[in-house]
Amino acid sequence: MPKFTFSLCVYSDNHGQTWAMGGKGDTGDEFQIAESPAGTLVYNARIPGARMVAYSVDGGTTWSKAIKEPTLPGVSKGCQAGVLGKGRELYFSGIRGKAETPEYDERVGLALYKSSDGGKTWNNGIQLYDKASGYSCMSFLPDGRMAIIFETADTPGFTRKSLPGIKPLKRPAGWMRLDLLILPIINL
Repeated sequence: MPKFTFSLCVYSDNHGQTWAMGGKGDTGDEFQIAESPAGTLVYNARIPGARMVAYSVDGGTTWSKAIKEPTLPGVSKGCQAGVLGKGRELYFSGIRGKAETPEYDERVGLALYKSSDGGKTWNNGIQLYDKASGYSCMSFLPDGRMAIIFETADTPGFTRKSLPGIKPLKRPAGWMRLDLLILPIINL
C-alpha cells in the first residue's frame, strides 16, 4: 500500500450542494479541520509521538507548512483526535497515552484541551476518561453543551493484537465500544 506524504481536504460552502477540492496539507496522516477565530482554518494531524498543525486563511485553498504542536499529546504510533472551533475558542479531544504492556496498548486517557487564541497556545486540559480510549469526535449541541463520541473499553488499555515475537492475543467479543459524553457548558 502506498504511503501518502500529504493530505487533501474537500469542502462545501453551500451545505453540501456542491463540493470543491482544497489545497494539500503537508502531512500524510489522519487530520481534522476546525474553524478558529477570525475565519482561520486549522488542521490537526496525528504523527507518531506528536501532533502537527497548519493554518489556512483562504478557506482551505492553501495551507501553511505544518508544525509540531508541543502542548498537545501524541502517542508513539499516533492516534486520530478531534478538533472543534466555536466563537473565539478551539477545542482538542485526544488521548494522553501511557506505556504499552504485553497485554494492553498505549491508547488510554481521553482528555479535552482548549485554546482561546486560535490554537497558538493550549491549556493543560482535563482528563475525561482514564481507561482505554481512542479516536474521538466532538460537536456542540443546540443548547451549548459539547458531545464527544470516542472509542473506549473498561480495561487499562485496548487489548493488544500482537507484539513482535509474541503470539497474537485473541480479542474477546465486545473488547471495544463507542461511548458518548455530554459535557455541560464548560469553562476549562
